[in-house]
Amino acid sequence: MLQLMEPCGRIRKPKIPDSNIGNTLNKEPILLPSFHIKNFRAFDTLTVKRLSRVNLIVGKNNVGKSAFLDAIALYNAKFSKKEVEKQLIRKQEVNAFSDTLRAWSPLFHGYNPVDFMGVETSGIKLSLNHDDQGVSLKACVTDNSNSKSFMDLKKMNLDDFNQQLAKGKNLSLGLVITADNYFFNLLQSYSISLGSVFDSIPIVYVSTHGLTDDMASRLLDRLNLTKLPPQLIHSLRLLDPRIEQIAFADVEMNDQASQRIPFIKLKNINEPIPLKSLGDGLTRVFHIMLAMMNAKDGILLIDEFENGLHWSVQEEVWEKIFVLAEKLNVQVFATTHSCDCVQAFSEVWNTQADQGAYFRLFQRDDHIQVQEYDARLLANSITCDAETR
Repeated sequence: MLQLMEPCGRIRKPKIPDSNIGNTLNKEPILLPSFHIKNFRAFDTLTVKRLSRVNLIVGKNNVGKSAFLDAIALYNAKFSKKEVEKQLIRKQEVNAFSDTLRAWSPLFHGYNPVDFMGVETSGIKLSLNHDDQGVSLKACVTDNSNSKSFMDLKKMNLDDFNQQLAKGKNLSLGLVITADNYFFNLLQSYSISLGSVFDSIPIVYVSTHGLTDDMASRLLDRLNLTKLPPQLIHSLRLLDPRIEQIAFADVEMNDQASQRIPFIKLKNINEPIPLKSLGDGLTRVFHIMLAMMNAKDGILLIDEFENGLHWSVQEEVWEKIFVLAEKLNVQVFATTHSCDCVQAFSEVWNTQADQGAYFRLFQRDDHIQVQEYDARLLANSITCDAETR
């Protein structure tokens, strides 16, 4: 049931998608047509039945919007240590516990990979649907004398574990990834790199605060190895039509080591201007479009899309995202709290109904649930001032 809310947003005239980006569109299938989460962070179990090329996720605070983005990243990275550590550091969870096994606890629903009363949880599972094997992460008992010996803790309670230790067995608790019939013990030195087994795809994450200057510099350098795509400058001109070029340069900051920061070249102004002096909106568009172009044939994750963006430019930014996502074969997942962002997304989605998906996460009876919309339902809900966020 849709809840009533106060009217919000502005009525805008539909616009024709930007023709400057190019007309040759890629019809590659999307990587994730649906997604199932079990026992990960805020989710005990959640299934989104329909995903598309460009996906917008909404919901109140603390219902798992950012956690959904994290799950997408971990699924495609097959729980690589690099991706897990990146997420734990971003949430300041990396030093939550001293024990290695417990350090991974924040990933598990209920914050606990092992019930030390005897039986572990069913483990995390991320997959395309309920029946798909997907990727799982669960606690186990490992025999340190045999690197291939893993025992599910459901088959060994804590008393059994202690009795085996008392008998001199060289056992320890571990975490095992299961993916495509491969098994990896994350807590043992003999674990192998997932990158040597699975083909990795590009995953670029734009946080609520955007990219760091270091990350943005590296991403721009990658583009400059060939030729800076004109779409990047076109996107920046949505906010300032005077922009001619963007580049990073080394500058000394208060007698500290030099730092690379972005500069903008404006028409009829000889001196380059620091990007951030022109406002947060320009920086936000730069980060999103730079990330998009580096996510070719992969996935782009954007947390709180609207940050720094005035409502009047959001529809044009969404237009560019829809076109570029198809052209570059990128699947986009973004979150928002903004009614203006939802309306701008809806306006563009209505012109490309098969390229978008929209769903709302909400909490009911201590469980996170999902409501999925089609383009018409979202548009009608906005018109009726119904709760869409």
